[in-house]
Amino acid sequence: MLLGVVAIKVLLIDTVTLNQASRIVAAITVGLIIIAAGVLYAKLVEVVTENDPDPDPEPEPESESGSE
Repeated sequence: MLLGVVAIKVLLIDTVTLNQASRIVAAITVGLIIIAAGVLYAKLVEVVTENDPDPDPEPEPESESGSE
């Protein structure tokens, strides 16, 4: 979310003084940075879930002690 806020700030506020060609380059660059961040995040999640020894532990069945 913070990356989105920064991207909006850069595109709406910081590029006001730039000419049109520079704005286009800035928009493409910000887009590529966002895509790269998403890819890196997906790879990080994959690595973390691969190294998790028990990613989805099954709950222990509850014993019924009253009917013995």
